[in-house]
Amino acid sequence: MIAVLFNYLSSLTLHIIQASGYFGIFLSMALESFIIPIPSEVILPFGGYLASSGVLNVLGVVLAGTTGGTIGSIALYYVSAIFGNTFIKKWGKYIFISEEHIEMTSEWFKKYGSFAIFTTRLLPIVRGLISIPAGIAKMNIWPFTIYTFLGTFIWSLILTYFGFQLGLSNIGTHLVWLVTLSVAGIAVVIYILSHLAKQHPKLFGILINTSLWLVLAFFISYSLYESFFPITTTNLNYINVEKIQNKMDGKEFSFYVVGNTFENLHALENIPISKNSSENVFIMSLGNMVYSGDKTKYRILLHEIKRLDVPFLTIPGPLELKDGGYQNYYNIFGNYDYAFEVDGIRFILLNDANGKITPQQFNWLSNKISQSQTSNFSSLVVALNVPPSWARVDSNFTLDRNNSNRLKDTLEEALGFHEKLLLSIGYTTTISSSPIRYALVSKEKYFHIRVANHNLNIKIRKFRTQKTANAWMETSSVYLYSLWVLEWPLIGIIGIAILIGWFFFKHYEIIVKIRRRK
Repeated sequence: MIAVLFNYLSSLTLHIIQASGYFGIFLSMALESFIIPIPSEVILPFGGYLASSGVLNVLGVVLAGTTGGTIGSIALYYVSAIFGNTFIKKWGKYIFISEEHIEMTSEWFKKYGSFAIFTTRLLPIVRGLISIPAGIAKMNIWPFTIYTFLGTFIWSLILTYFGFQLGLSNIGTHLVWLVTLSVAGIAVVIYILSHLAKQHPKLFGILINTSLWLVLAFFISYSLYESFFPITTTNLNYINVEKIQNKMDGKEFSFYVVGNTFENLHALENIPISKNSSENVFIMSLGNMVYSGDKTKYRILLHEIKRLDVPFLTIPGPLELKDGGYQNYYNIFGNYDYAFEVDGIRFILLNDANGKITPQQFNWLSNKISQSQTSNFSSLVVALNVPPSWARVDSNFTLDRNNSNRLKDTLEEALGFHEKLLLSIGYTTTISSSPIRYALVSKEKYFHIRVANHNLNIKIRKFRTQKTANAWMETSSVYLYSLWVLEWPLIGIIGIAILIGWFFFKHYEIIVKIRRRK
């Protein structure tokens, strides 16, 4: 029965948020900030969960929650400024708000002033209440709005973040409900204890402070865990090569070639691959899939790859090797250089992400080509990240002349192949036949290469782009989320700084009093 209940709640919540979208999140947060008992501890994590599947946008969820919370708080501020305590005494009981709560938040506001507007936005239950004493005291509306926005933004970011990470973990929605209801349950327990402890008013303050410490400590611990705990996926390229060979050898198949997809988290989803189709297909990435090679970026990438449900092969680009990514890439995908054969086609994927090909790699390349010649393969496909200088003349980011010429000579000497194709990344998507047939893929376009009767038929495709206002939201979210938000160690340090700063701020007056007594 519990499982059925959780599944029902999950389906209902997902349906409501999907149907209402950002407006539903905005309205829910506005009502919660107007002390209507709608728990953001449930709404925002589910918004983040949907963002992990591409239904919503991370930045959109955070901004919708922040804007809604800010507007709801401003509305309560003005109601309190106009009607004062009369409004709460008359209507508070219908939304489970008592005069004791107002007295407590009023004392807090008197003690800590405008800074309390910011800190209470990070606390359950009292998040919306602080608007009442601020309105009664007729605090300046601009500092009130700024503190409210910043505090609500952090709160929305933490909860959305948490839901997003749960989504990346590929867990069921019933577990998301279990976690979010547990968080809401803790808030209810604190609420009940505050009523049972009327003779000990300080207990409520201790419980609230403890909850803040626990939430931030959990967030920091989870952040550092996500950054440094090993990723269990290993040797992914080898696993997918086996899938390709077992499924496609001896049959017609096609593959898609992409590159520089780091600026679009959902670029791979835009490739029109039908999972119900009988077509044999796989995807080959030429690198630059992430902004940097730390583990959190790779976790998101792996989440996107698993959702494709087709074999995925890759070689590293310069971005994958940043921030310790060289080892992280190897732990996840396996060897940087590898080769395989499918239906008379020899595929060779070569790592030149650092802008050069070593003598050892050239020896390995020549050896793989020689093996293919003796096996009578009809076509040769070589994939690189950095193109040779003779293939890309519009940028300095190419292999040097010596490497480029040696690569050209090696490919030209590959006798026995009636078709040779070099795949690499370029500034624009182009196909040429001089001196070796090559195809350069860009971030806006990709290749669809169909293999039939050992022939390679190449077509250029363009990623579908959104022409609505959501395109700006998507782009902004990628930069914000990939460049700043996902730097987990930095967030951990900031969180610890907040804890230490809050501790000294809370106990500042006690320290001063002790010094004065001395």
